[in-house]
Amino acid sequence: MLKTTCLINNFNYGDFIIEAVESALGQTVEFNEVIVVDDGSTDNSVQILQEKYGQNSQVKLIIKEQNEGQLSSFNLGHSASNGDIICFLDSDDKYQQNYLESILKIYNLYPECDFLFCGYQKFQDLDASSSDQITSQQESQIDILKYVRNRGCSAVFTLHTKRYIGAPTSTLSMRRKTAEKILPFPYLEDWRIRADDCLVYGASLVGAVKFTLSLNLVQYRMHTRNNYANKTQEDAKERKEILAHYQRKLALNRLFNLFSQQMNYLDKNELTSLIPFEFKTIPQPDSKDFRGYLNLLWNSNLQIPAKIKSSLIMTKYMLSTRKY
Repeated sequence: MLKTTCLINNFNYGDFIIEAVESALGQTVEFNEVIVVDDGSTDNSVQILQEKYGQNSQVKLIIKEQNEGQLSSFNLGHSASNGDIICFLDSDDKYQQNYLESILKIYNLYPECDFLFCGYQKFQDLDASSSDQITSQQESQIDILKYVRNRGCSAVFTLHTKRYIGAPTSTLSMRRKTAEKILPFPYLEDWRIRADDCLVYGASLVGAVKFTLSLNLVQYRMHTRNNYANKTQEDAKERKEILAHYQRKLALNRLFNLFSQQMNYLDKNELTSLIPFEFKTIPQPDSKDFRGYLNLLWNSNLQIPAKIKSSLIMTKYMLSTRKY
């Protein structure tokens, strides 16, 4: 039986952290462990956590004295975990009750699944409609396989296009063997926030087989303190946003360079010959996948005969999958 870990990162979300932890503890299938990493909170988070869960054997608290950012919490939580499947949850979000039961069905049915992300439902504290929609989806669990898609491998495609094949932190889970190729990750200052980029891009670049489960199994809280959910077009025009965008591009460049070195992708152009073979790791590619890989192929440095041959391989495979 697969052991499971829920890794919750928290910084100054004392108003929400209990709801997050309780959503992990209240699953229809229990997590083997719930790890909460408090990243040097200056509000009442630590007091709340210690009073509520200090004696709870299922909850492991890691209290940091200094704030170092989200990636630091991922690194620490992962190193303290024992699960075969690691699930990530932000402290202002919540799981649907059958989140773990649902994703475990996928991991058990598909041993090749290395990385899984599900759908999410946005909500606000006063928004009652979100809970109604989530309740209605619980009735669909018997048909869960209708919502699963194997997206195959994406190392070559992601390396060249930087396409983000994933979703927010709280929707992400992965097998331990994949997490160990990604974490611990350096460059803590680069990823004080948005460290889910390290998980999503990292999983693609280390060759993980990605699956999606298009059920809204996570409640994503909308509030005034969301780091990115509340940005407006006016904000983006300000100098600080321009600088932040520039710094993010540099951080992504460092991330891709590091994984390229780790995986020995010395010359990414040499990998273009693998484009048709990576495409064929997707059991049921859609037209978007097909166009994306064709575009990558014809913009590559391959010779024209090789491009034609690869295009034919991909087209033949695409047509064969359409028969089913």
